[in-house]
Amino acid sequence: MRYKITVESFISSNPAMPEMPEVETVRLTLLPYVVGNPITKVQILNDKIIRGEKNFQTKLIGQSFTTINRRAKLLSFPLSPSGLYLCAHLKMTGQLMYSHQDILEGGGHSLSSADYDLPNKHTRAIFTFQNNGKLFFNDLRLFAYLKIIDKETLQNTYNKYGIEPGLPHFTLENFQKAFTHSTRSLKSLLLDQSKIAGLGNIYADEICYEASIKPMRKVSDLSSVNIKKLYQVCQTIITKAIKHCGTTFQHFKILNHGQIQNGNFSDYLQVFRRQGQTCKRCGPNYLIKKVKFAGRGTHFCDHCQR
Repeated sequence: MRYKITVESFISSNPAMPEMPEVETVRLTLLPYVVGNPITKVQILNDKIIRGEKNFQTKLIGQSFTTINRRAKLLSFPLSPSGLYLCAHLKMTGQLMYSHQDILEGGGHSLSSADYDLPNKHTRAIFTFQNNGKLFFNDLRLFAYLKIIDKETLQNTYNKYGIEPGLPHFTLENFQKAFTHSTRSLKSLLLDQSKIAGLGNIYADEICYEASIKPMRKVSDLSSVNIKKLYQVCQTIITKAIKHCGTTFQHFKILNHGQIQNGNFSDYLQVFRRQGQTCKRCGPNYLIKKVKFAGRGTHFCDHCQR
């Protein structure tokens, strides 16, 4: 049986990698649907997505998700009664989609495009719940993964991440420490998950623009005023991005309670994918540039970012 999509988080085939606001949107969207429903069946359609677990399916049958947690870009689903954790990382093109016929019939919304049928050719795993709902794990490029780990292993994984906007340890003092004695570029540091967790290409460029600092600047050249501004901007932009359900470019969408929603932080982007367009701060004589830097397409205004 094929299902029409009910909750979707889809990243296009030529995407910007999902970052913390997009993954947090997935978490919040799935929470009402998957928590507390025992898993009755697990189908693995491609073994490449499973990491380090030979008895993956048998360890999930009869288990329930007690909640959904997130650290940086990693989702973790605590399992009851085993006390283990199912971890999911979407990497570049991962998707988690939930579908239930009762929700479809009650939502007053249908999608006719075959592109939204589930399972599809990119479906790699299917979780069936006792209430007959299904959670589909899709991935175009097979970089995303699922793994089952214990609490100690999960904590060790968390310990590898740096400070994260929105968490208590994201203080100005800790932010300043991340910049201490660094000889690298600002963008390289912002993308380092062991220093500041959850940021990726979109938000690194946006943060640099909002702080009026070029992404190529050496961290060692930044003043304490620059660093304080970056700290404030990190919090502001990430909070706003989560509020607007992340950034949509092509297919990242959420269908919630019968309403299709885009991650509309794209409406607020200042530089990312705006190359050749007017700088919103400087006016028509100054255009946003894009260069390859720190291994990524990097967007900035050469006039107002110093």
